[in-house]
Amino acid sequence: MEPKEVYPDERLLNKQKYHWENVFLNYSSKFGYEPSESAKRAVNFFNNRGLTKILELGAGQGRDSLYFAKKGLEVFSVDYSKQGLKCI
Repeated sequence: MEPKEVYPDERLLNKQKYHWENVFLNYSSKFGYEPSESAKRAVNFFNNRGLTKILELGAGQGRDSLYFAKKGLEVFSVDYSKQGLKCI
């Protein structure tokens, strides 16, 4: 018997997208404008290992993505919320 493919519940994903669109529409600076402490630590981690390209999942308003780019990393970012990326 072949294994059954499992797909995420599209309704749940759409609910998440709606949530984050509203968050950034109503509170554009929800997470502030400075990079997160995690991003600051991550840059050291990446540099110590010679990593130059990163993928940020859930980039939101892009504050960490911009920080990574300013530190010389090639950044690819994705997010559910187009509104979040407009906050930059």
